[in-house]
Amino acid sequence: MSHRNQPLRVALLQLPVQEGDSFYTKANIPLAAGYLTAYQRVFSPHLAEIVIPDPVLQNLAGDAALLQWILQGDFDVVGFTLYLWNRDRSLYLARQVRRTDPECLLVAGGPEVANPRGLDAFHVVFEGEGEDTFLKFLTTVQETGPDLRQLTDLFPPPSAFGIESPTSSLPIRLTQDPPLSLDQVPNPYLAGVLPLGPEQPLYLETLRGCPRRCSYCFYGKAYPYVRHFPPDRLTPLLLLASEHRVPEIYLMDPSFNVGGTKQLEGRVRLLERLNPEKIPLHTELVLESVTKDLARRMRQAGFRSVEVGLQSTNRRALKAVHRPLDPDRFQRGARYLQEEGIEVRTGVILGLPEDDLTGFRRTLDFVEDLSLQDHLEVYPLSLLPGTELRERAESLGLLYMEHPPYWVLATPTFPPEDLFQAIAELEDRYGIEYQRPILPSFSNTGPFLTYVDLRDESEQGRLLQNPNQVSWDLTLSISSTQLGRPKHRERLLALAYHLFRTNPYSYFKIVIHDEAPATHKVLAPAIRSALEELSTSLFLPTHYGNLSRTYVQDPQGRFTVRLFVQTEDPETKKKVEQQGDLEILNLGIESSRA
Repeated sequence: MSHRNQPLRVALLQLPVQEGDSFYTKANIPLAAGYLTAYQRVFSPHLAEIVIPDPVLQNLAGDAALLQWILQGDFDVVGFTLYLWNRDRSLYLARQVRRTDPECLLVAGGPEVANPRGLDAFHVVFEGEGEDTFLKFLTTVQETGPDLRQLTDLFPPPSAFGIESPTSSLPIRLTQDPPLSLDQVPNPYLAGVLPLGPEQPLYLETLRGCPRRCSYCFYGKAYPYVRHFPPDRLTPLLLLASEHRVPEIYLMDPSFNVGGTKQLEGRVRLLERLNPEKIPLHTELVLESVTKDLARRMRQAGFRSVEVGLQSTNRRALKAVHRPLDPDRFQRGARYLQEEGIEVRTGVILGLPEDDLTGFRRTLDFVEDLSLQDHLEVYPLSLLPGTELRERAESLGLLYMEHPPYWVLATPTFPPEDLFQAIAELEDRYGIEYQRPILPSFSNTGPFLTYVDLRDESEQGRLLQNPNQVSWDLTLSISSTQLGRPKHRERLLALAYHLFRTNPYSYFKIVIHDEAPATHKVLAPAIRSALEELSTSLFLPTHYGNLSRTYVQDPQGRFTVRLFVQTEDPETKKKVEQQGDLEILNLGIESSRA
């Protein structure tokens, strides 16, 4: 803990979506941490030194590397932004820090603090917006130290600070009530907190709040009414974006239409004037509000794509979740945008209450009638903690996952087999894979290991001694000979147990090189048994990467541990393909042996 005459050392982390490639990890912009940091720098610059991890570390490092970075930083406070894709991994890291550094205060914010499960890993959680609350919390910690009894004494409930009465079970919950005027909240890009560049989009909030109250959405509960950021910030923000050649400006507003037609037209005119270089703009939109003239102005302002939430065309399902839809106006709005060359990404929710497989098919028909299927995005319904739908789930007969992503598993009108069928039909209908393929990598292009050839014994030792060097996405090459020889097999299993113990929230892609098919066949019972033991030792069933692929019908059944076979033996290849529970490696993606 820092002395009172020294700034507090604070780390704020937002862990990325973990996919089998970097598509989603690059989109991990820690906007919430940026706002907290900017607010502290403006209103109490000498109070704390807040550190947001370098994007490469935050987005690519394995658990051991992140833990090492936190512990070596000697932080007084470590905070995590909790979303459904990073919740359990953040909890794991928080527990490790708490066990190793008992004086460090662990805090969390984000929508997932609405779920109490596992939050005892933290000392304090922040509900809703947190700029001013977090600053007051840091001020208190600087004055009193890490003793939480003193902390709670300073904020006796009820108070404007919004602290709940502490009980024997942590965490303490803090709420910013009433919310701040957004005039007081500095922009993290203008404050120099978040970096910009040609590979990083600018995430822009022009308002907070949503007038809609869709029962599946948490956003409306977090922001009780609509507030606007000062419009005069747009000019310097767009200039900054232009100077740094950002590839896109993503307007984060829950609906760009907020405020009615006249206000919407005024906002588009303002963007048209302030964006002469036509930096591509993206936003979420209610199509029913789009006129022909508005679509033309949006193109002139630089809009290249919009997200629209159709969700369903089943009126009973829409009524059950308080979601309005005017199909005719939706159709007109889509046509106007398409005529201007603006990409319309249409969202559909699978498994809404009162919907069924027939209703889902009709929704897809509607999308196709509007020629929107090329940018269709289908999401299984998530029963998010803190939402009305989650609270009513039992009375509505909805079964759902207890762990993120909280997907619906069955409804009275949508049994599990129909949910699986819906995804299968979606893939057949459009000739797509619903989930991005998981593929191995045979190179190391960054500071963390993404490929290790365990056929080399020195590489085995390197991995055993330095698990903090690995990425969360690791490809391992082994040979069928290693699996066939007891001594080598035991060494691999010991290494696997060590890897899982130090990096449990990882993807492991294991490539079995069939180097001696005459003596150690990949499909021999002993080798298949060894592979099963190896996979089991690395497998975390509740990993988001596994649960988020629940509706993918896959013979392996494990997505964070994938098994690939590289063989030049035609007979082995034929048998592997027939059995289907191992993937034959396309030689085109493999480099030469490291």
